[in-house]
Amino acid sequence: MRKKPFVILFLIGIILPLMASANQARGEDYYLPLGQSYLANIYRVANNIELLGDINGDVFVIGNNITIAGNIKGDVYAIAANIRVTGIIEGSLRAAGQNITIDSEIKHGVTLAGNNIYLNDKAKLGATLMVYGQNIEMRGQVAGNVDGGMEKLFISGQLTHLNAEVGQLVLSSTAVVNGNLNYQSRNMAEVPSGAIVKGQHNFSELKKNDQAQVWQNKISGIFYRLLSLLLLGLLLIKLMPSTWRTAVADPQNKYKYILYGLVLSVVTPLVMIVLFITIIGIPLSLILLAIYLILLYSSAVYVGYLIGSWIANRWQLKWPWPYIYLLGLFIYLVLTALPWIGWLVMLLGVWWGLGGLMMMKKDIWQKLKNQQ
Repeated sequence: MRKKPFVILFLIGIILPLMASANQARGEDYYLPLGQSYLANIYRVANNIELLGDINGDVFVIGNNITIAGNIKGDVYAIAANIRVTGIIEGSLRAAGQNITIDSEIKHGVTLAGNNIYLNDKAKLGATLMVYGQNIEMRGQVAGNVDGGMEKLFISGQLTHLNAEVGQLVLSSTAVVNGNLNYQSRNMAEVPSGAIVKGQHNFSELKKNDQAQVWQNKISGIFYRLLSLLLLGLLLIKLMPSTWRTAVADPQNKYKYILYGLVLSVVTPLVMIVLFITIIGIPLSLILLAIYLILLYSSAVYVGYLIGSWIANRWQLKWPWPYIYLLGLFIYLVLTALPWIGWLVMLLGVWWGLGGLMMMKKDIWQKLKNQQ
């Protein structure tokens, strides 16, 4: 399989355009009704986004649930937990999310990353599909090649060439491959009666100890963590921008936060165990566990923003804060993936982030107390 700079592609093609527009429009929900046209590029960061009207421009959207049912004259860049496309896209589509469903025509290239990706019967792609995910179902038509990597790929539609690393490849009796099947997998796929493969069937075994596969999995892991932490950071930093700036501005206290985080990471589990043993404290122990897990995951947001802010100050970069956060977060995640030292970077990052978040909580509480 041809190796592609997937993470870099998405950083350039999806995240950076969205970050550049992140300050333009935010809200809980955004709705463009049917029959209403938007005659320019559209930039939205919201919880639920429904685009039922036509848009004469490009679309840059981040949200929890995104529905695109109107016709889009330009390109679409989307990041969300759930993405559904039923309108015609004249340009290309670049999307990342938990669940992605396509039920319409997209006239140019499509790049997708997600857990579950569905190209239903009405899906018609006019160029190459690059796709990375867990479960991929391809029931529609792809005029170009299908490239990428996935755990399971089900094909009942039509495509030109397949170039992929796939754990399990399944072809239905209605599958049509106008070119070659080029893939690495654990087992060779069967071509059932009725299925058509006009070119060559090129299979190579995907070995469990394949070092290239290990690194590809690491890269995919970095990307998915980057995506989820990016969305979380956008929300948290936007809600309390001044508090975040203050938290990363003091160079003396920043290093003390590692010690605070170490103490918190040791004391909190002990408190939870004591509460759990008392039986009556079990509900409180579970609540504390949930809060602790949220803080552990959110600690990467603090460390990413801290690293990005330090780099921006060091080299006097006049970037908007979303760029700064993205840069620091990406560097931190890459460092945690390095062999030998990655675990140490992650451990220090967790302690640093926990300490920083707790100090932010103290600062917020003090401000609220002074306002009373």
